[in-house]
Amino acid sequence: MSPLARALLLATALLLAESLPTPASPMPATAQSNAGGRVLASSRGQVAWLDLLAPRPTPLTQLVRPAYPADVAANQRFAVASVVSALTNTGAMGGDLLLIDLQTNSARTLKTRQSAAESLDLPAIWPDGSAILYQRSNLRAALPMPGQAQPQYQSRIEQIDPDGSNTVILLDDARYPGPAPDGAQFAFVRSTDQGASIFSHSLLDGSDTQLVAPGQFLALAYPRFSPDGQTVAFAAISLLAPIGRTSSNTIMDALQTRTALAHGFPWEVWLVNADGTGLRQIPDVQNDDPSVAWSPDGSQLLIYGGWGSYVVDASTGAASSLSFLAGYGSIAWLPE
Repeated sequence: MSPLARALLLATALLLAESLPTPASPMPATAQSNAGGRVLASSRGQVAWLDLLAPRPTPLTQLVRPAYPADVAANQRFAVASVVSALTNTGAMGGDLLLIDLQTNSARTLKTRQSAAESLDLPAIWPDGSAILYQRSNLRAALPMPGQAQPQYQSRIEQIDPDGSNTVILLDDARYPGPAPDGAQFAFVRSTDQGASIFSHSLLDGSDTQLVAPGQFLALAYPRFSPDGQTVAFAAISLLAPIGRTSSNTIMDALQTRTALAHGFPWEVWLVNADGTGLRQIPDVQNDDPSVAWSPDGSQLLIYGGWGSYVVDASTGAASSLSFLAGYGSIAWLPE
């Protein structure tokens, strides 16, 4: 989605969130209490710690609108956010990378875009914290995607050290980087004439392994390896009716009931084994532009989107709804 479209969506989400009544008692929290940890995300226009029991995020930043964080990545030491703002002199909206020290809560610019034609998005941190992956998008080269209200853009995946040095181009024609826990590969999304697909790129020999073949989904986003490296979770717009729904509850039905918030087809969340086998859907979960994050122990998934959030048991697929917790962009689930 374009930075301008994200700005409009964020403004809508902020207004809706501020108008929500405070619940008299927290929603059932059985699922999220089992795994523990802390969740960092973009919430109400700031990088913030989320409270999985109530709509009370704790902000780390003090960004001034119209600037806002679009995506967040973090480890135990620092976080990196793609902050969308207006470029000086041109007013063009796009993302720059902001690094936040989680020990001191101090923030500094990590990398800025070079022109109004580009945006630095979707940061992801290698498990050892040695470098940050991110997506450099060409905002003047749109790639229309079926089922999405806004296009994607021609993009490549780059890497930068936490001190802002050593920028390296890793892969052209790629987006949504998701590092593997072994530090030797990362998942990514690529679009071809046949459709969107998910690959894993090896740093050792430069090879790409296909995990999700093109032609099965209208759109793909946020591939994330499980902590043991055996499974990849991702968001998708399916070509088929969602699993666990009745035949009458189609995509069009969902769109009609979500008129106020929908800006494209509903998304689902899927899992695939790291070798490309065992593709399966998490049933009864649909959301607006969601991202996914694994719990630190790999037992659960947090699905964070515009219609609310879900905590999902990774082994059974059982989902607990957190309707009060809504937002957009990538998130990080950290140990305590």
